[in-house]
Amino acid sequence: MASKIKKTKLGTSFTNEDQRHAYEKLSQPWNMHWRKQYSNVTALVRPQKSDIILDVGCGTGKYEARYSHIVKHIVGAEIDKGVLAWAQRYARENGKKGNFSFVRITNTKLSQLFPKQKFSKIMLIDAVEHIPSTILDTYLQEFKMILKKDGRVCMYTPNEKYFWEQLRKDSGHISLYTLDSLTHALRRNGYKIIRAYHAQSHVPILNIIEKLSPFILLKRRLCVEARV
Repeated sequence: MASKIKKTKLGTSFTNEDQRHAYEKLSQPWNMHWRKQYSNVTALVRPQKSDIILDVGCGTGKYEARYSHIVKHIVGAEIDKGVLAWAQRYARENGKKGNFSFVRITNTKLSQLFPKQKFSKIMLIDAVEHIPSTILDTYLQEFKMILKKDGRVCMYTPNEKYFWEQLRKDSGHISLYTLDSLTHALRRNGYKIIRAYHAQSHVPILNIIEKLSPFILLKRRLCVEARV
């Protein structure tokens, strides 16, 4: 199904129809794509029982649903109220009541939405590519104010050089990065890189090729963990 994209000054998001379709797919037994993504992301984020997590660009709400059974609390944040409605529905049906909540982002001033040093981790899962590069630095500075001391930022995003990104030209992906350019953005905003690596595709054959190949254009995902 071809996706239609909503474009705003804060980034791109999907339509209500796209979100409904994603909700219906998630409500069924998870396919290989969702399972592999969840595995990759969980290996990056490493959710702990004591964590209070902010999920920027929460999309479908699947991490609010899943991680609410693991962490102390997780907050899903989105720019579109229609997207939030579907995420809330999925989390209510599948999450642990009281351990998740949602908030709509209407500007980049996240420090006005949350107390200082509230979160142990901030995750951006398939979200960085939807944020205009011109405001990424603003977000990174805001994150520093609402992260706990030694808090973490975890980013999971497509590799700009991956061959499929070059071929499909997804209109929703307005800001693509390489591992070098993404870690550089974090460093120039005062973050220290803990881990930075590539993760494989969910497609079985491509997964094997990516694992064995030394070529960057065959590396699907960027995974970066940084601390304040």
